[in-house]
Amino acid sequence: MDDNVLYVRMFGEYTLTWNGCSVIDSIRNGETQASQFLQLLLHRRREGVSRSEVVDMLYRDRDVQNISHSLSMTVYNARKSLTKLGLPGAECIVRKAGGYCWNSAVPVVEDAEEFERAVNLAQRTEAPGERLALYMEAIGLYTGEFLPLQAGSLWVAEESCRYQQMYGTCVKEAAVLIRDAGEYDRLETLGRSAAYTQPYAEWERLVIDALLAQGRVERAQAMYRETVRRYRREFGTEFTMPEPTPVLIESAQGIGAVPPQLIQQRLREREEPRGGYLCSYPVFEGLYRLAQRREDGQDAYLVICTAAGSAGEEEIKRL
Repeated sequence: MDDNVLYVRMFGEYTLTWNGCSVIDSIRNGETQASQFLQLLLHRRREGVSRSEVVDMLYRDRDVQNISHSLSMTVYNARKSLTKLGLPGAECIVRKAGGYCWNSAVPVVEDAEEFERAVNLAQRTEAPGERLALYMEAIGLYTGEFLPLQAGSLWVAEESCRYQQMYGTCVKEAAVLIRDAGEYDRLETLGRSAAYTQPYAEWERLVIDALLAQGRVERAQAMYRETVRRYRREFGTEFTMPEPTPVLIESAQGIGAVPPQLIQQRLREREEPRGGYLCSYPVFEGLYRLAQRREDGQDAYLVICTAAGSAGEEEIKRL
């Protein structure tokens, strides 16, 4: 970390760090309103916050006789907390017409802003390797829910939902790129990390897919069973909870457990074929190679076999 830079962490927990000195979860220390005000101001430091927005956030559900005095005390306490950290508190928070803004002369690095920057840059990058690196950078920055102790605040809830969706996009896009590269060890690591960071979002299916791709069928089946037990235990509806997504079930069961007739049924298009056939580039690549072989006079067959392992369990063999 560089000196004279305020590092703000809002994912997972609220932390301020200045020149090696940190304040963690100051809300727990009784500075609730000052911390809430500072969180909003730091997150929107570039455009600033209006007085009406701060009043609505702090006093909407409270009976306060003198709002102007209370707000002045809140700003004073926020400046005081910054001063304790070693910053020039009085200079950091600046009054402006109708509100407050952050003094741009005091540099700030916020994890949420860095996360969003990496995501936006990844989505504008065409080279797969560079795009994957940026998505992985963003995934590493997202260490948990946005300001979890303030989940009841409207602006926090909105931002938290937006960041969760962005994180989900990162994981999905990174998984596609990793699959295309055939790096299933990395896919397994990504799935486990995502399942830990964003529980109950079914990221376990990435791990199961990776295990199956590596031929580790027993591990995949065991993880599927454990995942189902954990989800049902968490949601408290063991006998009525809907089954996990078909993708997760099919991945865990493996191709070898599906009857050939059912495979043919699932391979068919769900509706009567008509018009152009829309597919992703990896699917198009496979279709192109198949068509090329047929033009060369080579017959193509789809072969799915199962063979008994050393302990008698079925293992998937692809030919």
